[in-house]
Amino acid sequence: MAPSENARPARWTSLSASAGLWLVTALALLRLPAAPPVDPGLDPSWRLCLGYLLQHGMQFGSQVVFTFGPLGFAVFGVYPGSGFWLQMGAAAAVAGMLAWMLLATVRPMHWGWKAAAVLSFLLLIAPHLQALHFLSAALLGLLLLREEKKPGLRNIAACSAALGFLSAMKFPNLMLAAGCVGVAAGYYLFVSNWRRAAAIAGGFVLAFLAWWTVCGQSPLEIPSYCINSLHVTSGYGGAMAVYTKAPDWIGPLTMLILLTYGVFETAAARWQARSVAMAFIFLGTTYLAWRHATVRADISHSLGLYLWTSAIVALNPAFFPAQPRWRPFKIAFLAALAACAVVGIYQIEFDVIARCAPVFAEKMRENAAAVANLPAFESDLNARYSSVARQNAAPRIVDTVKNDSVDVLGFEQSIAILNRLNYRPRPIFQSYVAYAPKLEEMNAAYLAGPHAPDWVLQRYESINHHYPGSEDALALRTLLDRYTYQFQDSGYILWRRTGDQALVALPPPARQGDSAMNRKIQLGDLAGKDLWLEVDYSYSLLGSLRQLFFKPPIVRLEIATSADPDSRQKYLFPRLMAQSGMLLSPCLEGEFDFLKYATGQGGQKVLSFEIKCDRADLKYLKRSFHYRLRVLPAPYNLAANRAMADRIRQYPMLETAPSHVESASPSCSTRLDGRDTLQVTAPSRIEYPAPAGGGRLSGAYGLKMDEEFFAGREEKPAAEFQAVLHEGAAERVLLDRVLQPGTVSGDRGLQQLDIALPPAAPGATVVLTTIPKTPNLSGGSLTCWTALRVQPH
Repeated sequence: MAPSENARPARWTSLSASAGLWLVTALALLRLPAAPPVDPGLDPSWRLCLGYLLQHGMQFGSQVVFTFGPLGFAVFGVYPGSGFWLQMGAAAAVAGMLAWMLLATVRPMHWGWKAAAVLSFLLLIAPHLQALHFLSAALLGLLLLREEKKPGLRNIAACSAALGFLSAMKFPNLMLAAGCVGVAAGYYLFVSNWRRAAAIAGGFVLAFLAWWTVCGQSPLEIPSYCINSLHVTSGYGGAMAVYTKAPDWIGPLTMLILLTYGVFETAAARWQARSVAMAFIFLGTTYLAWRHATVRADISHSLGLYLWTSAIVALNPAFFPAQPRWRPFKIAFLAALAACAVVGIYQIEFDVIARCAPVFAEKMRENAAAVANLPAFESDLNARYSSVARQNAAPRIVDTVKNDSVDVLGFEQSIAILNRLNYRPRPIFQSYVAYAPKLEEMNAAYLAGPHAPDWVLQRYESINHHYPGSEDALALRTLLDRYTYQFQDSGYILWRRTGDQALVALPPPARQGDSAMNRKIQLGDLAGKDLWLEVDYSYSLLGSLRQLFFKPPIVRLEIATSADPDSRQKYLFPRLMAQSGMLLSPCLEGEFDFLKYATGQGGQKVLSFEIKCDRADLKYLKRSFHYRLRVLPAPYNLAANRAMADRIRQYPMLETAPSHVESASPSCSTRLDGRDTLQVTAPSRIEYPAPAGGGRLSGAYGLKMDEEFFAGREEKPAAEFQAVLHEGAAERVLLDRVLQPGTVSGDRGLQQLDIALPPAAPGATVVLTTIPKTPNLSGGSLTCWTALRVQPH
């Protein structure tokens, strides 16, 4: 009896220690819900939508088409003003599952390696979500392949639950998780263990269905979710690629070492079936990490490749069991991979490693405080959300729209959610994601159908220097046929649905033909008409192979317009977006151009266009392309919009209209400090006639900064603001100030402008200029002006 009596306390002690370690690890991995930033912008807006759309019963698949699934709100945890306990429950579930996965993965390791692996995971990998999800799916797949003396059904159930949760978060997670499950099930079929193969495959399917159903989603939506998500991912490479300089030498070298290392480990294990299966998971995840790093190629995606590489080093025993005979070679490979990871991380964001410990310590403090007093944390979160909502209040829009349904064109849907409007969006709710024919047709059908919203709020904007109006182009055309302009407010244009008439299909082509790349196409007698352009260009076999490993070649649309026939305007021209078609002429660069077109006031007519590709990239494309030009009829609501033309103001946020505005990219209205501002990307220039007898220039100015994007980065946005009086060749500087909102607290938000204007000679001008002080920093030159007023004495 004595041995069993002593064994029971020891067992409870071990279980208590394991439970305590799991709780601490889960606390470290917990991602608390957070209020959106004051100026939500692009990414915070769609993150805000994920929780809102789920809570309002929208079905992912037919009503919501995006790369995220119904549990996507748990990835970032942006709080939409309600559903606190839903978000906390999802965050706790994610943290608990990841903690179990991490501890199960490191359990067989020696204590030294175990400690290093856990610290590397918590400090370096966990804060970066893309790398975290890829690594988690791979580790769960490897756990399914781990040798078990027992039947291992609990392990299969736990892995299936975690993989199902990851899959319901994001479609790429679903593809990777399904691949890992397929490899594991295939291995057990190969070794004739069909029961375990069936348990793994069936467990994953059941877990995914369970999470999907728990989110209030119909299982019948899953095929639509998969098919439509494939449409989104098929156009991602062309529409979302960031074309910067070619990858540094460290990227290809890292990939080469990773691939060689995977082959080496498999060969060292004598190509045993289990080792081959583990290598498939390793190589498949490595491929996805490389694709994300080279296609999107922004900081967070590029960083993922090197974080994945560091995880291979830190968690190596989980990927490849030790082979004592080949130990020196393994050490050499791991040393090379560690060096590549450090160099790659340092080149992309050199202070990541240095700041990971302080960030982790602060996160643990915040998580512990929140969990210790959840009611207080909920109250504080609601207060922060309410503060953001107040600073983004749009009372005129709210009073007009009331409880009617509303959609938001553009990519800043936060205006609808923060103002508690009855937001009922198009399936592809962010316009820049509607970059393929099928996706554009879905959005246009929604606006043309019986459930179209009563109102539409519009931000006329695009990303990645796409041709103006090419994003969600069919929806923009439908907008002009079914909706009437009302007013501009809070940085948005408000449109009201005024008819349910059946829309006329696009007319047959007025001209079509084949042309070669880099050959100008003159529009001739069509130049004065409103033209819709569709272009079908294709990749060669070499180009198709290139896209498997890298971003597609750069293809541009170059146009000459009636405003400046001798110059060429250049835009990125993704293949699927070109196939979908767009309004080519007139060229509507900004929201005021779009409003002029809606009211029949014309615009810059396009005289010629050219599909351009660098000579070095021509081998990736077929020699010729087919194009179609259609002459568009006038918008159905043209007469109604024309009656509203006198209400349109080009610069409604400025009290005195300027005589001239220049900007590095088309100016647009935006919000800063809760006020409407004119955003002019530096370098920019705004001109006013100087009052002859002198006077005053008043208003406000500021530099818009995405605080989430710049958090933790050493380089911060900065811009110089000047006001200069020009009298012939003479210049007098009236204002000269550099704003650095990332480092100087007093430079954040809007700064008051109130300067005296001295008497000036006839023809003198007051010029407001902005000069970027960080010209190579993305998002570092979004300068804004508001309430500008020139008042003569």
